[in-house]
Amino acid sequence: MADTPIVTTFVSTPATVLGSYRACARRGYVQRLVISIGFVLLGAGVCVAGIAQAGGSVSAGVVFMLWGAGFFLLRERSVRRQLAPYLVGDREVTVTMTDTEYRTHGPDRSTSRTWTTFRSVSRVGDFWVLRVSPQMAMGLPVAALDERQTAAFLALLGEKGLGPVV
Repeated sequence: MADTPIVTTFVSTPATVLGSYRACARRGYVQRLVISIGFVLLGAGVCVAGIAQAGGSVSAGVVFMLWGAGFFLLRERSVRRQLAPYLVGDREVTVTMTDTEYRTHGPDRSTSRTWTTFRSVSRVGDFWVLRVSPQMAMGLPVAALDERQTAAFLALLGEKGLGPVV
């Protein structure tokens, strides 16, 4: 990479924050969604079976359906509570990538990580996901980089052995 750092500034909205969370925690989010839908469908099946039987009960089916919906909603509420400081409004974030590190600077927090910290980089939807561990990642909106910056970013990832999985 050239000695010139890649610097970009973008506005992070509450929708961007939630999108970044979903991109970085995609596996857990999808698992939670599948479990919730599974219990709702199971409950619907139990209700149909209860209705089909003369005098059958549908209460167990309703419980399954409520549990499925509640499981998803309570977990979503927990995520929103954890992200609450970032969901209050638009925030300007500056990302600087040099040959040695990846830095972010926002209104109330700055981080800096060397490239050796990252295990992999992949594109998930509208975000570049820079994975630190199976549970921890950082999201960078694809739209935050222009065409020239994206090319430099991809070249830098190639140099660091973090070639993106697209």
